[in-house]
Amino acid sequence: MNIIKKIFTYYNNENILNSIRSGILEWDNLSNNFYLLDSNEHDLNNLHNIEVQKDALLSNTIAFANNKPANNALLWGARGTGKSSLVLSVFKEVSNKKDLLLLELKTNQIRYLSFILRKLKKSNRKSIIFCDDFSFSLENENFI
Repeated sequence: MNIIKKIFTYYNNENILNSIRSGILEWDNLSNNFYLLDSNEHDLNNLHNIEVQKDALLSNTIAFANNKPANNALLWGARGTGKSSLVLSVFKEVSNKKDLLLLELKTNQIRYLSFILRKLKKSNRKSIIFCDDFSFSLENENFI
């Protein structure tokens, strides 16, 4: 287990949120804790032929980090087209200069969103909630 993850395992939610400047977190349903993920290796310079999308998401994220009006972002498209890479690359670019957290939520964690939002609100930290690979179908009860 990564030494950073071991250290943060012993902190409670608020301590984790307040003890790191920026980083990517995940939520653990069983322990009701945030955990710091390993480093983000994504780089905006490695994403090609999507300059309009990069610029739009980057300027919006910078505005958010600077307490200026910003929009929520919804990226859609086929799997493997770089949506997650774009989000993680933009986050890396902005979080190198600003205190910012990114919380990655899985499909089955949407039911914990109100609890997670209360934890994040207590910390007064700028946070992006990244819901990756969400799909909706009548058979899927994760959103009920």
